[in-house]
Amino acid sequence: MNAVEAAVRMAEQFGLRVEKPVLLRSTNNVVAWLRPSSVVAKIGVGHRRGFSTEVAVAWELSALGAPVVPLASEIPAAVHVLDDFTISFWRYYPQPLDVDIPAGQVAAALLHLHTTSAQLSAELRATLPSYRAELIHGSPHPYNLLLVDGAPRFIDFETTCIGPVEWDLAHTSPDTVRNYSGPVDTQLIEICRDMVGVATAAWCWADVNRGDLRDHAETHLAHLKEVFAAHV
Repeated sequence: MNAVEAAVRMAEQFGLRVEKPVLLRSTNNVVAWLRPSSVVAKIGVGHRRGFSTEVAVAWELSALGAPVVPLASEIPAAVHVLDDFTISFWRYYPQPLDVDIPAGQVAAALLHLHTTSAQLSAELRATLPSYRAELIHGSPHPYNLLLVDGAPRFIDFETTCIGPVEWDLAHTSPDTVRNYSGPVDTQLIEICRDMVGVATAAWCWADVNRGDLRDHAETHLAHLKEVFAAHV
């Protein structure tokens, strides 16, 4: 039984009809649309499985009205385990081809997310990794943005932590940074961009032979070599 088959079997246990699942992504996790339902399954198969934190954070943020993609209501909002697979279920939103969300919209959505995240319960905040600042997404890069009813919403909260907003902004374009209306340290953003490359390269190399992770690992490693060469 592979990852998608495990997700289908779990979904069917809750009465969901699945005719032909569609693989959407296979990187650090496997993501599949359980067609024809409006449900997406996220299946943990790699070395990082922060599903419990992700589900808890997304549940509270959705209740607070944050710009996030919610969990699927058809299946209990929990982390489900079948054999060796960890599975969570989310609302499916079809995406237009070659979507390019304007930087101004991304910046506004990220500021809204940061503002709403400040209202997260103290109990949940206490469970998150802390780097002594405010609650941030952790990796709001373009792959973790969906367009829903014409507005951007965030997915993937496995990396949510307490840290500087500059870390989140380092995952976005320079135009998004310029449009972000909250206070930022531009020098810290540039430092964070390099550190994002370090973190991403490390994560990708850990599972380098799965999916397209080798391409991502080599891209980020090449960038880091250029940065290092420029400083020696």
